[in-house]
Amino acid sequence: MKTVLKKTALILPLAASVLFLQNELDIRRVESADRGTTQQLPNVNLLKAMSLGHEEMLADFYWVKAVLYEGGEMEEDRNYNYFSSLIDLVTTLDPHFQYPYLFGSVILSVVAQDYEGSDRILMKGYTFHDDSWRFPFGLGYNAFFYHGDARKAARYIGIAARMEDHPPYLPRLASRLYYESGNLDLAIRFLATILQDIKDEEQRMILQKRVEALKMILNLENMIARYRQDRSEEPEELIALVRAGYIDQLPTDPYGGSFYLDGEGNVFSTSKLRPVHSYSPEGGA
Repeated sequence: MKTVLKKTALILPLAASVLFLQNELDIRRVESADRGTTQQLPNVNLLKAMSLGHEEMLADFYWVKAVLYEGGEMEEDRNYNYFSSLIDLVTTLDPHFQYPYLFGSVILSVVAQDYEGSDRILMKGYTFHDDSWRFPFGLGYNAFFYHGDARKAARYIGIAARMEDHPPYLPRLASRLYYESGNLDLAIRFLATILQDIKDEEQRMILQKRVEALKMILNLENMIARYRQDRSEEPEELIALVRAGYIDQLPTDPYGGSFYLDGEGNVFSTSKLRPVHSYSPEGGA
């Protein structure tokens, strides 16, 4: 009981001091609004010194402030530099609190369109939570959808796919990104590594089918390279490889589609490496 009273005696003055300090900063902002002053936050080192070892409590206070700010302000009135500073303050005071990193990164990317800020928050989270698939997944998502970098996206999604408790679809997603970035051989080697640790038979069959399809595409591309070297010209279609004797017949896509050459001489399948439905000539799900 005495221990609880001692802790309370320490925490209550701390809470009162922080509330007073933040209130003063907010009042100054309101009084200076006509000069365009933005919201202010206390120095993190000052807060740590004031906390007397209770940084997590201060992190909770500013976490609630961040959530209320994002949900309470009209969107056109929100200052996302301030919001980003709030998330940074929370995660500096309590770096092991996962959710603020994830919440902040999504708000910054989807709402504020601050993709570099979102990457920065995710990378900071990954530094302290290098065993969580969510952080490399978020970095991979940003790399693909916002930065247009399939190769970087594949690398991060590949990292996430090697971690415990990752969603079953991540290895297939990583292999697709390697494939789309032109790293077919890397996609195959990545899946071969993942298969060594897959115990679930259904997942093994799914990944083995992907490996089979990628190997077919890689072989076709190697034959195209030989055709190009021998004849100093590009084959107009894949059947030219059969007619010239480089392969006996065109392989059958295990997903039910048909392999073809695009306008740039790359091999693709109408299935897009997804099961083809009878009603969908383009393939895909």
